[in-house]
Amino acid sequence: MTKPDPKDVTVGEGLAKVREAADQLTEEEIDALAEEAKQAAIETQKAIRIQKEKAAGKTP
Repeated sequence: MTKPDPKDVTVGEGLAKVREAADQLTEEEIDALAEEAKQAAIETQKAIRIQKEKAAGKTP
């Protein structure tokens, strides 16, 4: 049996899976995961900004 392509999952299905997972986590675990996701987003934003600056010749 083949795995379904993640791109074929609808937003509604994704949200249903998030809700299902959230029901299995404690409030502390949810907070920790949210903080981890926030930090990952900040790091990604920094990396993108650095890439754009390098492409524009603003950094050595």
